[in-house]
Amino acid sequence: SYLFQYIYNLKQPNSLVLAKGTMCHEALEKIFDLEPPERTLDTLHNLLRASWSKQRYTDKYRFLFESLSPSSSSSTSSLTVEWNREAEAEWGQSALALLSNYYHAEDPREIKRPNPLKREMWLRSHLTLDPTLGVTGQNPSRSRTDADETFYIRGIVDRLDLVKVPGTKQVAMKIVDYKTGKAPELKYSKPMNDKIVEEAFYQLKVYALLLREKGAHFDDEGPAWNNLRFLELFYLTSESGRAKPWRYDLGETQEQRDEHLQSIHQDLSQVWQDISALVALQDPKAFVGCDRSFCYCHKCRERFVPGTVWEP
Repeated sequence: SYLFQYIYNLKQPNSLVLAKGTMCHEALEKIFDLEPPERTLDTLHNLLRASWSKQRYTDKYRFLFESLSPSSSSSTSSLTVEWNREAEAEWGQSALALLSNYYHAEDPREIKRPNPLKREMWLRSHLTLDPTLGVTGQNPSRSRTDADETFYIRGIVDRLDLVKVPGTKQVAMKIVDYKTGKAPELKYSKPMNDKIVEEAFYQLKVYALLLREKGAHFDDEGPAWNNLRFLELFYLTSESGRAKPWRYDLGETQEQRDEHLQSIHQDLSQVWQDISALVALQDPKAFVGCDRSFCYCHKCRERFVPGTVWEP
C-alpha cells in the first residue's frame, strides 16, 4: 500500500465508506471542543452535517454522488452532470446512525476533563532496527546510541484518555480508536477468536509502542507515557446493529507491558528488513502481490507491466 500510494503516487480514490469514516471521525473529535452539557446527540449530528456541507462539492468528495446523463434540452448529443440526492441522503442517514450508536454506548456529556487528554494526535518515532535497544528491549549490555540504525514509524491516535484501573486507586492511559466498520464476530473456537482479537488490536499496539518510546510527559505535571495500559477499539456498529467497544489490557505491570510491546517492535523491525532486502534486489519481478482481497493493489495492478506486480 505504501509503495503504490506514496512511492508510485497511485493514490487510492475516495469511497462512500472512507468518506463516512472521515465525517464520523471529525464529528467525534469536534464534540469534545464543547462543554459537557452541550454535547447532545443533536449537536453531534449537526457537527457531521456541517462538515459534510462544507466539503460535499470539493474534488475530494463530489464525484461520489455525481453522475452523467444525456441532456434532454439539446438536439445534439451531450451529457449533463446530475447530483444523486437520494443516494446522498441514504449515505448521510447511515453516517448519522453510526453516531447515534456511539452516543448510546458512551454519553460524551459524562466524559469529564481532562479527558480526552489528546485527540487526533500524531505519533512519530525512529525505532531501532535492533529491537532490544528500544525502550521496551531492556538490553543489559548497552543502551541505544545515535549510531544505531533506525526506521521511521508514524500514525494518528483518535483519542487518549486517563482512566481508573479497576479495583485500585491507580490511573492509567487508554488509547481509543473509532471504527466505523462492523465489529468482527467472535463465534469460532477460542484459539480462532483469540487470533481475531490479537489481529484487530495490532494497530493500537503499534501506537502503544510509539507512545512508550516517546518517553515524555504531556506537561510538567502530566502523567508519564509509560503509564499507558489499556487499548479500546470502539466499533460503531456490529451484527446486532449497536456499537460494541472492545477493550484490551496490555498488562498489570510495566514489565508485562514492555514484553508485549517488545514483540511488536520485533515484528516491525522484521517487516522493515524484509522491505529493505526486496529493494536491494533491484528486481521488479521479485515483488509478490498480497493476497488480501480488499487491498488497493488489486485495483491498481493493471497499471503495471505483466510479470512485475501483475501477478498476485
